[in-house]
Amino acid sequence: MAIPQDPVQLLAGLPSDSVRDAILASMEKVYVKKQAIPYPPRGEWVAESAEIKGLWQDMLTNRRLADARVNRRDVIHMLDQDRLQHTARSDQSVIYIDIDTGELVGFVVRKFTSNAVVLRWLDDRVIAATQKISETTRESVHKSAHSPEWLRDYDRQNSSACAYIWNKAKSVMPPTTIDDIESTVRVSGLPRMDKLNHDDLETKNYFRRIHRQRDFYHVPLGEHLVPVYGDLAPPSAFVGSNYARFTHNETNAHDWSIQLTTHRSVPPTAAEGGHFYIASYGIRIMADTDSADAWRAKDFHGTTLQRKVPVFGRDDGPYQQRGFAFITGASLVTAWKKGDTA
Repeated sequence: MAIPQDPVQLLAGLPSDSVRDAILASMEKVYVKKQAIPYPPRGEWVAESAEIKGLWQDMLTNRRLADARVNRRDVIHMLDQDRLQHTARSDQSVIYIDIDTGELVGFVVRKFTSNAVVLRWLDDRVIAATQKISETTRESVHKSAHSPEWLRDYDRQNSSACAYIWNKAKSVMPPTTIDDIESTVRVSGLPRMDKLNHDDLETKNYFRRIHRQRDFYHVPLGEHLVPVYGDLAPPSAFVGSNYARFTHNETNAHDWSIQLTTHRSVPPTAAEGGHFYIASYGIRIMADTDSADAWRAKDFHGTTLQRKVPVFGRDDGPYQQRGFAFITGASLVTAWKKGDTA
């Protein structure tokens, strides 16, 4: 369902808890059983067609991988849709519940922003961030050809984009997920994202004086960015373009992870690939623009390979899928507590 998008709500606070509860009540509930053996299989890449498997096999077997930290895995599993418990179509907002424990295990919210202007702005942030990452290395991350003014605006818009997504998530997602991440931020003492240039300090002080110390961020309104008050984003977020990963699980600082697809250039079909799955429960969530989903990192999960020719260092071509993810690594909390800022 479309999430309410009232300009007054946008500028004076997001929907109330009662609106959020109504949204959640309207979503389809699907009860799933945890599988004794994850499917798709752990440690294997997954293709949804023979064509996609053929496009990727040489890359995964012989060529340079995008992430050198990951050991090479060249087994590509052909997905058997009959072995899945459920597939969330691109027009379905679904909440997944463990049939034995009653626990929330995942969900997907379609039309997350329901705002073309905001969504375009968010996607522009992903494009800018991925381009900037490709221009730098770990050793030269502070040596940028961009001006200080450009960098300040870059940081401000990125932290504002994450704040928008976070406040929107709080207004439409189950409290279990939000509370888990908020608790981690509170207990760890990690600072929230708050990159503002000096011109914003007067506005920041105004919002804190008038609105009882509430923080603020920026969102697009027409052709301008305007300040709105709300919570700042959690301390860590990722951007990605054409991301793919084999079946795996993780131990992060918080149990839940959230991702938003800001753009998908191809139809949300199995033939195109690039879909998210939770292997511990045999769930597949068809990817589409303006869809947000969440899962527990301890559960095995991954993304199916895309119908594109993979070339290291190049991300052009007709297949484009981009987005944000809220994930905080356990090492970040450890480093923060040790006072290690390296």
